[in-house]
Amino acid sequence: MLRVWRHLIEKFDSCADAPQLLWHGLKVFAIDITTLRLPEALWPHFGSHKACRGQGPAQSPIAVLYDLFFRIPIAFRMGRVNVGERSLAKRLFAHLKRGSLLVFDNGLYSIEIFAMLAKRRIHFLTPMRSNGKPRLTKRVGRDDGIYEIRKSASYKYRGEAPETMQVRVITVYRKGFRPRRLLTSLLDSAQYPALDIAELYHERWHIETFFREFKHTLKAQHFHAHKKHALYVEIVFQMLLCTLSRLAMADAAMRSGQKPGEISFTKCLSEMKNILEMTAVLALEEWPHLYEQLIQRLGTFRIEKRPGRVFERDRQRRRRKSRSLCLTQLKGEKRDAA
Repeated sequence: MLRVWRHLIEKFDSCADAPQLLWHGLKVFAIDITTLRLPEALWPHFGSHKACRGQGPAQSPIAVLYDLFFRIPIAFRMGRVNVGERSLAKRLFAHLKRGSLLVFDNGLYSIEIFAMLAKRRIHFLTPMRSNGKPRLTKRVGRDDGIYEIRKSASYKYRGEAPETMQVRVITVYRKGFRPRRLLTSLLDSAQYPALDIAELYHERWHIETFFREFKHTLKAQHFHAHKKHALYVEIVFQMLLCTLSRLAMADAAMRSGQKPGEISFTKCLSEMKNILEMTAVLALEEWPHLYEQLIQRLGTFRIEKRPGRVFERDRQRRRRKSRSLCLTQLKGEKRDAA
């Protein structure tokens, strides 16, 4: 099963060198980490956040390397619940090739990680911490410049982190949001305009939607494994199913003149499951015709666009209303108990 997944990734990679499939000549990946709830039988292998058996479900952080253009998982790593996010993400760097661009959030912000990526000739893009105070060395445009960052006191006795590093800092403004500073190793402002970098970082949200699809659409929160190896087999199968669906979606989008992101993954997954069940009883020579029918159907599963839809992120009235109801119920329960 793992070989099949690797074969599909190689198939994506073989067509990803086309100029139209690159961002300014770079392959773009993202890394992020989420937590999975596991069966209680796996508690000895992974532990729980309560650090005591019976005080919480078995859990494990999972770091995923994600192709932002094709929207497929490339690799993943899991560890015990107390493993650090940075140490888990470092295990995925071996899957990145020279000339790639890695996008991640400020949970992995570290001059040590920046230096590791630079040593591998891999560019990076991440938001800067709110308390970061870089020193300006060269202004290259409005809200854009070359800065010098220094390692923090936590790396004082660690030789792998350099004392200083030259980076580029871009301040991004979006209506309804606070200004955000983006830090990157793409120093050439002519080759990599600030506006393009800001739009690219916005694409990082696709890995968050992947986690939603992985946990809820693929139902990867309901595992049946009672052994560590069986758990990895289940997760690889989910990754394989996601990659297979995305491959069919990319083929359907290319034939119908759409973008892969304009096709519904949920509807595609449901159709893929039906097709896989049919292949179990059909003769091998009928599979190509069945695949053609699948591609034609997938081209019709367009995502419904709702223009003018705005999420109230600044006020979040619904969330505050929900929390106030919970507090009212809690106070009522305490009053009744007294």
